[in-house]
Amino acid sequence: MTCKNVCSDITCLFHFSSGVCHGVVLWMEFELDNHTTVSTGLLQLPENFTDKLTWDPYTQQAVYFLTDNKTIDINSTQAKIDYSVCYDTKTGNIKFQFQLV
Repeated sequence: MTCKNVCSDITCLFHFSSGVCHGVVLWMEFELDNHTTVSTGLLQLPENFTDKLTWDPYTQQAVYFLTDNKTIDINSTQAKIDYSVCYDTKTGNIKFQFQLV
């Protein structure tokens, strides 16, 4: 994927639990300054991979459904997603590509 006018300060967090992976959940977090962050996703970050995720019910998240579902074992080093994210600062368009490896 080629990108123009890319904003490279994008952080991605992947949370796995064992089972079949059908998709990837996406949300935005805006860091307004060193002490203030506005999130459209999780109400708090999990301490570990087995914690239940609590989503903000008043904002929107997105789900990217994968075409090739795979079984994930979080105890394996194979639990990995290759991804590419491009944000065009002029148009505001965001392009994503995900692949389970």
